[in-house]
Amino acid sequence: MRLIDKIFRIQRFDRSSDIVRMKAIIVAGIAYLLVMLGSIAVYLKAFDSWNHYGTLIAVSTVLTCLLVLSFRYHHKYQIGAIGLSMIISAVVFAGAYLGSSGLNSALLPLLPLIIVVSGFISGWKSALFATCLTLSVVGALFWQTATTSGAGTLLAGLGDIVIFNKLLQLILACLMACLISVSLSLSMHRLFERDSKNVDKIQQVERQRTAFLSSLSHEIRTPLNGIVGMSKLLAKTDLDSRQRQYAEIVTKCSDDLMEVMATVMEFSQVNNQRIALKSERFDIHKLAHDLVQRHAARLDHKSDVIIGLHIAPQVPQFLVADSKRIEIVVNHLLRNAIHFTPSGSVNLLLDGVMEDSGVFRLSVYIRDTGVGIRQEDLREIYRPFHQLDNRLTREHEGTGLGLSLCKEIIEFMNGRIDVVSEFGVGSTFFFEIVVPVKDRRKNNPDDVAEQIARADDLSNVAVFRKAG
Repeated sequence: MRLIDKIFRIQRFDRSSDIVRMKAIIVAGIAYLLVMLGSIAVYLKAFDSWNHYGTLIAVSTVLTCLLVLSFRYHHKYQIGAIGLSMIISAVVFAGAYLGSSGLNSALLPLLPLIIVVSGFISGWKSALFATCLTLSVVGALFWQTATTSGAGTLLAGLGDIVIFNKLLQLILACLMACLISVSLSLSMHRLFERDSKNVDKIQQVERQRTAFLSSLSHEIRTPLNGIVGMSKLLAKTDLDSRQRQYAEIVTKCSDDLMEVMATVMEFSQVNNQRIALKSERFDIHKLAHDLVQRHAARLDHKSDVIIGLHIAPQVPQFLVADSKRIEIVVNHLLRNAIHFTPSGSVNLLLDGVMEDSGVFRLSVYIRDTGVGIRQEDLREIYRPFHQLDNRLTREHEGTGLGLSLCKEIIEFMNGRIDVVSEFGVGSTFFFEIVVPVKDRRKNNPDDVAEQIARADDLSNVAVFRKAG
C-alpha cells in the first residue's frame, strides 16, 4: 500500500474524504485490470490467432491504466467515475456483441457493480449516469439476443419467457444497485462535506494559532530582551558574590525562555510548511566550535560533564545550506544530551563523504554517556509535546518539541535522523543531509563502516569545559 500511496501521491490530500475516494478509484481500477489480464490469459490459451475480441481487451486495459494513472496529477472524481463506467460498459457490450452471447455474457455482473462504484466515488449524479448507461447496454444486448434467437424479432423476444426473465433480472439488479448507490453516496458525501468543513475549521484555527504565536513571541521577546540586556549590564557592575550569582541566574533563565520561544515559533512555522530554506555559504567548522563553546560556557561550575568536538579531516570548511536550521538541530540535540547526562561526556562529531556529483553527504553525531532511552520508548521520542517522563515532578524540564522539531527540519531538508541508545549507557543521535560544497577539495570517499569507525575514534577530540 505504501508503494501505491507513493505512486498516486496520496500524501498530497489533507481530507480523509479525498483519500477514501482516491483509494476507491485505485482499487476499482486495479480490480478491473486484473479481470482484463485474466481474460487476456484465457483468450491466448483458447484462440490460436488474434482477433477483434483480443484487441478490445488490450485497448480497454490500456485505457484503464491511463485513466487510473491520470489521478496522480488531478483529483476530479467525476472524470474517474464516468470514465470507468464508459470503459466497462463498452467492454461488456462489445464483448457480448462480438461473441454473440447477448444477455448470456459472463461480463454482465460488472454492470451493477459500476453503478455502486460510480456513486461512491463521485456522488448520486454519477450513479444515475451509470444506471442509464448500463440500462442502455442491457437494452442493446436484449435486442441482439431477441433478433439472433429463435424469437426473431424484439416483440417476440419479450414473449420468450427465458429471455424476458434475464432482461427483468438485469433491470432489477441495475435499479437496485442504483438505489443502493444513491443512498450510500448521499450518506457518504454528507460525511465528506462535514469532514471538509472540519478540515477548513482546523486550518483556520492553525492560521489563527500561528498569528497568535507570532504576535505573542514579539510581545514577550521585547521585554525579555530588555531583561537579558539589563542583567548582563548589571553583572558588569561592582557586585558581591551573592548578587553576581543572582544576576547570572536571571541571565540564564532569560536565555532559556528565549530558546523556548524560538523553539515554539520554529516548530509552528515548520509544522505549517511556512518556512523556506535559505541556501548560503557558511563555515561548518566555526558553527560547530561556537555551539560547543556556548554550551560549555553554560555548564554549572560543579558539573561533571565534559563536552568534546571532533571534526573529520575530509569535512570541508565551507558548505552551502541553511545554516540557521542546521544550527537549530545541532543546538537542540546538544542541549538534550547535556540535560540527560548527569556526569560523563557529550561529544559532537562531524563526518561525511564527498560524492561523485560534487556534493557532500554530511553526517553529524551527538553522543552522550547519559541515562539512555529504553527500546520501547524510541518510537515515541519524536512525537510533539511528548516526554518520556510526563510527571509534574520529573527531573528534566522541557516543552517536548525539540526532537520533533529536529526531525521536521531534517526531513524538510531531504535528510534523515535516527538514534541508537542503550538504557543506562547513553545515546547517539545522528542525522545526514546532502549539501553542495563551496570549496570543492578532492576527498577520498569512504563507506559508512569507515565513517562509524572514525566517529568511534575520539583520540582527536577538542575538549571544552567551563573553568571552575
